[in-house]
Amino acid sequence: MSCKLAIVCFPLVAVLVGACATQPTVKHLTLVDEGKSTYSIVVSPSAPAPERFAAEELRRYLLEIASVQLPITDTHSGSFIQVGFDPESPRDEPLRDLTEDSFLIQAENQNLYLAGNSPRGTLYAVYYFLEKYLDCGWIKPGQDVVPKKDSIQVPASLGDLQQPQFSHRSLLLYPFIHDRNLRNVDWAAKNRLNWIHACLNSSNLWEEFDSRNTLVPEIEKRGLLLNYGGHTFHNWVSPEKYFEEHPEYFSLINGKRDPRQLNVSNERVAEVAAENMNAFLDENPEVDMVDVWLSDVAVWDESEETLEMEGEQRLSAFMVGRNLREPLYSRSNSNIKFINRIARQVAEEHPSVLVQTLAYFMLIDAPTQVKPASNVMVGFAPINRQPSRDEIDRTGYWYPIYDPRHDVNRSRLEQIEKWLEVVDPKRFFTYEYYSHYSTALAMIDRDTRAKNLEKKLIDPSRRTFHVYSDAIAKDIWYYTQIGMEGMGTEEWDWNEINMYLYPRLTWEPWRSSTSLVEDYCKRAYGDAAAPMIRHWLILQESKEKYPLEKSRCLVLLDEAEKMTSDSVVLRRIQELREIWSHVPEA
Repeated sequence: MSCKLAIVCFPLVAVLVGACATQPTVKHLTLVDEGKSTYSIVVSPSAPAPERFAAEELRRYLLEIASVQLPITDTHSGSFIQVGFDPESPRDEPLRDLTEDSFLIQAENQNLYLAGNSPRGTLYAVYYFLEKYLDCGWIKPGQDVVPKKDSIQVPASLGDLQQPQFSHRSLLLYPFIHDRNLRNVDWAAKNRLNWIHACLNSSNLWEEFDSRNTLVPEIEKRGLLLNYGGHTFHNWVSPEKYFEEHPEYFSLINGKRDPRQLNVSNERVAEVAAENMNAFLDENPEVDMVDVWLSDVAVWDESEETLEMEGEQRLSAFMVGRNLREPLYSRSNSNIKFINRIARQVAEEHPSVLVQTLAYFMLIDAPTQVKPASNVMVGFAPINRQPSRDEIDRTGYWYPIYDPRHDVNRSRLEQIEKWLEVVDPKRFFTYEYYSHYSTALAMIDRDTRAKNLEKKLIDPSRRTFHVYSDAIAKDIWYYTQIGMEGMGTEEWDWNEINMYLYPRLTWEPWRSSTSLVEDYCKRAYGDAAAPMIRHWLILQESKEKYPLEKSRCLVLLDEAEKMTSDSVVLRRIQELREIWSHVPEA
């Protein structure tokens, strides 16, 4: 039988998929027929853990959907669904030259193949298959949408090849809360993120929650990468341990030694930090990247040695849009020199581990005298974007970062572009604030008790709507145009629309925000989707002026409640009504 190559085109990627010249004799693969199946799930006996887990997840969800439990085997017999990359198969050839985590879903000769060019890519293939072709929804952590079906069919001509447009796609576990961490790791894998960023902020929560034995296995079995840290200056050089005996390890501020920051010009400080980091990595070999972030206060060491290390004094771009009493000078040169010293020493003992710094406060400016070492990752925090609604709600993502009307946004973008001139794009990501932090009662890292729960952190009276979907979609598309490859976001109180769009746009940045809002609503609200789509799109379009739309949106919630009897959907609608109850009448 003669065959030809059919080119299946996706935006920004052309995919080669083998297709026979003749039409298939059947139009569909019937995986389940009236509650019965002849299929098995095949996975190699030597498959890595994420591929074995992918097979288990496929069986679990097929059972939940159709009440049929498919056997998992390592032999091909009868009709089967193969899970995993086959290096000897020409069918998986298109994956070889694509970016890491790309995956292929292919129907052939009544069999189905789910394969990724990385072990987690295979897991993504399973979750994407369940989502796109079986109508599952991964809408929120712990809130899967799983339909019930008597029969399951997929096109016999199915050939779907996907690749991410961002190599670094991160979810920051902050605040760091045990039970929520586990749900969020599950959600991250289902939404095809590849980094889990545990933000401890110099607390002891990693040990308090026994994270190496509880959280790490969940990350490992999904093949995700682990980033440890947050604001960690004090993790690596603790004031409790060193300040009394070695005050010179810490910053000089207003003429006095102050433990809030480190003395970055003291070479012994870099040595101590590296020694402690290497000891931590010896005990936690699963960690792929470790943070060395400044403490979360806008001060820096003022010693003559650090000023000399910095070089020419220049005002920091962080001053733009802020009414500061004193000028704030850039300190990114001294910081990168300090980080490079640490990174070199870490590389000697842990050559595969990345060391991350954060461009934040007076470090937001791109350095002018030094480039980050090859094992240094730079996270850029475009904090305090404009416009904000009030003093509490200080971060505004209502408009894209390239919008010419807002000087803070323009300034943040200028610095991103300057950073990209001095750092490999694979070693740079933006630290976004897509889920808002204004609802916090207190910072989690100030209370390290394991019993600290989400309800202790979130003040419901301060919850508001931050529907940044229009700007997020435009930002991410623009980032691809300037060569960016990395993104991450905090989670806080989980602004659901923003968090749903973010991971999908890192794979398909050409998609419109409206199409993704519609997709979310169809999965989250079922029969009540129509008024809920209108509700969320009103919020998207009204941006920071959304309180003016309160009465209109409440009418739409009324309509939605009349269209469903599903208790889960009704609860989701009621949660939105509760948020509206705290929004003042316009």
